[in-house]
Amino acid sequence: MRRPRPWLYVLAWAALLVAALFVADWRQWDWRLYAHLPGRETPRFSARIELVDVPYSADLGTYRTRLAQTLRALATRVPGVPHVVALDVAIGRDSVGLDELTAAIRALQSQGTRVVAAVNPQDPRTNRPNPDFMDEHARALYAGGVLDGFGHTRFDGLSGTFKYDSHLRIGGLRLPMLAVKIAELEHGRSPPPGRHPTLLHLGDRAEVQARTLDLAGLLAANPRDERYRAKLVIVGSLAEDVHRQAPASGPEMLAWALSDLIAPADSAGHYELVTSPAWLLGVLLAATLVTAVAMGAVYARVPLADNRLWLMPAAGVAAGLLFLLGLLLMLAGLGHIYPQVSLPALGAAAAAGLGWLYARRHLKWWESGREMGEEESAYDIFVSYSRSTANAEWVRTHVYEPLRTATRPDGEPLRVFFDTEAIRPGQAWFRRLAQALHNSRCVVPVFSDDYFAKRFCRYELDLANSLQVAGKIRLIPLLRTDKPVPAVYTGLQWIDARGEGDFLASLLAGLADEATPPSQG
Repeated sequence: MRRPRPWLYVLAWAALLVAALFVADWRQWDWRLYAHLPGRETPRFSARIELVDVPYSADLGTYRTRLAQTLRALATRVPGVPHVVALDVAIGRDSVGLDELTAAIRALQSQGTRVVAAVNPQDPRTNRPNPDFMDEHARALYAGGVLDGFGHTRFDGLSGTFKYDSHLRIGGLRLPMLAVKIAELEHGRSPPPGRHPTLLHLGDRAEVQARTLDLAGLLAANPRDERYRAKLVIVGSLAEDVHRQAPASGPEMLAWALSDLIAPADSAGHYELVTSPAWLLGVLLAATLVTAVAMGAVYARVPLADNRLWLMPAAGVAAGLLFLLGLLLMLAGLGHIYPQVSLPALGAAAAAGLGWLYARRHLKWWESGREMGEEESAYDIFVSYSRSTANAEWVRTHVYEPLRTATRPDGEPLRVFFDTEAIRPGQAWFRRLAQALHNSRCVVPVFSDDYFAKRFCRYELDLANSLQVAGKIRLIPLLRTDKPVPAVYTGLQWIDARGEGDFLASLLAGLADEATPPSQG
């Protein structure tokens, strides 16, 4: 059996994660996680916001006529005109009905209302940011001094949670989100551009519905009604402006984002998202490293055999997830959210699974190795001991040297495996131990104070115990510690080497008569 190669497992881990990048489903788990975050990031719906739902029409002229009717109806509500009206619809370059819409905007502005509109900064063919996006819009309105401002309305979300960028850099333009532009008009200054996207929860939809009036209701209302006096009015099509997997319509998300921006004192606060390729790579590698270290710690401190290798991936996954949870809690305390948890969690799980496979194959390779011939590697006794200085010297003096000079019943000297004497320079030390143990007639583990704290000692003992159960070797431990023996090993019979008695004679007697077990200490 060939020795497993670690770099192949590292490549397999990387390949799994690269494949995961092309599967979008894992991202939905992140949104579902954020949907259950504390309510701190849910703003209070502002009493200053009203919505007008204008039904969409496939006929552009009809739709623009409806928008113009809405603006003229708002302009006639003197003295109840709004402060700002936001058209949550990108006004394309098609000239159909554009003059009528422009006249309605002018009429509303003549009453002191500022009018802003949305733009679509994406190429409709590729869905990517388009530096020339204004070529697809009605320049006469946007750049001709008709509108008081414009901004993007790019939202992304799922499960009642959504995020947005306060500003988008497209070409040489720093394009604000429409709610940010409205807040700028209200406060006289632009909120500072956030380095990270903002994450918000949607509140109760009943609040939005209570503040929404359709076009027919607006036209039928009393012109003296002051419902819209000094308000911020969002005009859009709630039924049509809904993207795939979006938690709500565009006008609704715009209303909640605007509530968060214009009334921070009444808001429950929001989180900024920490998003960048560097963060994703760093957290992914850190979670994987924590997983690997945890698995290594289990391998070093817990006696492992084939039936207990599951402890390694279990500890690794637990450590990786705890690391991610700690990171989330720390960032949340700072008002930030790391929004890409699923991929690092997947990386930790993949590392744990592949680490388990590697450890399992390495274990089998170690056990099945045959680097030397049978007669050269056959031993009467294999001495397993802790190589701490004081214990190693005691074992050499009181165990190895006396056994090396003893003889078998046929008069031949005992062949004793003692690692510092039997492993020659240039030999594969790790594999040589397993070969010698497999080809020994008896294994003598020396239970010292630190024996069970040594990984190799525990492995040698576990392997020897399994070989004894299979009837292939004899296991005769020597006890020279007052510390309790771990419960998993208390069923073994040992010779007490702590007192003044001749433990060596008992050991040799046990070797000479395999049918007679040594006395239990």
